[in-house]
Amino acid sequence: MTVTVKSTVVESMTIPFTISIAGQDVELIKSRLHQLAGSIKSALDQIDRRYSTYRPDSLVSQFRDGNEELLVTDAEFKQVYDACLNAKQLTNGCFDPFDSQQRYDPLGYVKGWAIELLFDRYLRPELQRTEIVGVCLNGGGDMQFASQHDFKWQIGIEDPSDLQTLIAGYQLTNGGLATSGYSKRGAHVRSSGQPDLLQVTVFAPKLATADVWATALLAAGEQSLRQLVADHQLSGCFVNQHHQLSYFNQGVITDVD
Repeated sequence: MTVTVKSTVVESMTIPFTISIAGQDVELIKSRLHQLAGSIKSALDQIDRRYSTYRPDSLVSQFRDGNEELLVTDAEFKQVYDACLNAKQLTNGCFDPFDSQQRYDPLGYVKGWAIELLFDRYLRPELQRTEIVGVCLNGGGDMQFASQHDFKWQIGIEDPSDLQTLIAGYQLTNGGLATSGYSKRGAHVRSSGQPDLLQVTVFAPKLATADVWATALLAAGEQSLRQLVADHQLSGCFVNQHHQLSYFNQGVITDVD
């Protein structure tokens, strides 16, 4: 079976989002990408309007200004708010949805949640077509993907010291993968001590979960990371300040020489 992967890119939230479809019918793939791109961009823009901390009229800005009624009147806003608080508790505070001034800042959660949400809404149903074997939505390196008929997505992990090269790679079928590193996402990571990790990648069934843990583990530091990985049976990889690569699979860590 000859499989072709085609992609298109839409811009939202100041980052590129790549929509990819794999299958046998190239013309069908091109047609579906064209039709889906507009819907996905519109949905991303709407999420940005609601949750951006930079827009004075966003729901987040209104909440910061004292409009706590949003937790009662807007079910989705309440869902995201609760998910952020739950993530903080789950990660022992390493994932923190509040900025240095203790203002609500869900941006570290919203992108992963948005990708997962729109993937399930627009891309996962495409697998009902026999000609399509894989779908993926990637936003700034964080991605949700799925496949059928044994198709695997080839996913490379960038070297944090040289973003033009790869330091690790995966062949995966279904799930979410998120990477946090100070070279790209320092503004979203608040570490309580001296950072001793360069980059963390986490793989999980759902991207929102993977994204929370990637951010939390990077902020936690290597010693706490090792304990959290074991306690929560996490999978992925990390690079420490000595540029040593370590993999972790279901809580078991393997350091690469």
